Amino acid sequence: MSRIESKIIDQPSPVGAQALSGLGMIVGVGAFIGASCCALPILLGSIGLGGGWIASLSPFIAYRGVIIGVASVVIAVGWWLALTRRSKGSVYGLLGIATAIVISAIFLSAYEVDVTRFLVSWQR
Repeated sequence: MSRIESKIIDQPSPVGAQALSGLGMIVGVGAFIGASCCALPILLGSIGLGGGWIASLSPFIAYRGVIIGVASVVIAVGWWLALTRRSKGSVYGLLGIATAIVISAIFLSAYEVDVTRFLVSWQR
């Protein structure tokens, strides 16, 4: 490894990795909201948090595929930056949570009908 390459790898975590981990978390939450277009209102209504504000979540539903794709790319770049630049532990934690949210959003959008049926039968 050349001297320049070792200096690049040994640099402390750039602000970019921290910023991308936070952005990944925000976009991941948006992906989760978009993926749960029917299940989330049922769940929130069952615990007493329903209301008219749930209708404002519809833009997330219309662009759920795009949001999940953007979240996946942002998180992948965040992981790459964090791993190549030796980031702090908090960056890894935030990226891990964002990754779990996006994976659950993908799972929820694939099995939304089954999850909705379960929530409806659970309320009875």
